[in-house]
Parts: sequence; C-alpha cells; structure tokens
Amino acid sequence: MRISNYEFKDQIIILDANEFEKCSFDNCRLIVQGFGGFKLIECKRDNCKFEFAGPAAMTLNIMGNLYHQGGKDLVENAFKHIREAGNGASKD
Repeated sequence: MRISNYEFKDQIIILDANEFEKCSFDNCRLIVQGFGGFKLIECKRDNCKFEFAGPAAMTLNIMGNLYHQGGKDLVENAFKHIREAGNGASKD
C-alpha cells in the first residue's frame, strides 16, 4: 500500500509491504516484521523507535549467534553488502 502526506502520531506502524512518501512520524514505534519490503521516501521521524519482530527479529538473532560462534566474517560480509547496496557498488 502507498501512503502519502500523512501524519502519524503516537502510533505503532507496521512498515512491511508499505511505501510511505512525505509522511511524518512523531513518537511512533516503527515495526519491521520481515514479511515484505518497505520504503520511506522523504519522510520525517521525530522521537521514533525502529523495532524488529517475527522473521526480521529471528534473522537478527541468528546473525548475532553466528557472529559470536565463529561466524564473524560471514556477518561482517553481509553488512558490507548491505552498505554497498545503496551506492551501486558490486555485490560479489
């Protein structure tokens, strides 16, 4: 769903499978569950918290466990790819 020019205040917002354009979020909990991508385009956030739930939270938990159980290079490489994804760098 695409939501444009909307003001959210004191709400819990599920970001998954939504596109927010020119919206403002004030004192909101922004939840990423991992069931679909989302976009925040030219949005303003004030006093908001990002939180992870469901599959997204599980993925972070798994990555944390991997990092501390000998998989530091694997996790660091994943973050390298994440950082490079937005700047057009190769993903090898």
